[in-house]
Amino acid sequence: MDQVSADEPDEPPLVKQFWEVYSELTAQGCKLNHHREPLLIGIHLKDFIKVANQNGYKFVEYDLKQQLSLSVFPCLTQKNLAYRSKHLQKTIKIWLFDNSKARLGV
Repeated sequence: MDQVSADEPDEPPLVKQFWEVYSELTAQGCKLNHHREPLLIGIHLKDFIKVANQNGYKFVEYDLKQQLSLSVFPCLTQKNLAYRSKHLQKTIKIWLFDNSKARLGV
């Protein structure tokens, strides 16, 4: 059974930290997922960084852009997608991640 987890690629520490902070902030009620589909996560990076910084976390946009493409789970599917935010009711650029495995318990 350990071989299954060994087959999964490792994510960079910054990516792991990003998702930990995302989970914590959304649990606190921060509206960071702009996508309407529950199995997808649409994040506006500048807003994420602003909210994270306001809550004591430090992220650099350049570093996130370099590392988030290595996100294994949730998996990055598109960068800079123009999308109408469910929170802002306007079109913004989001990074789109597929979160379907988490919902299925895989």
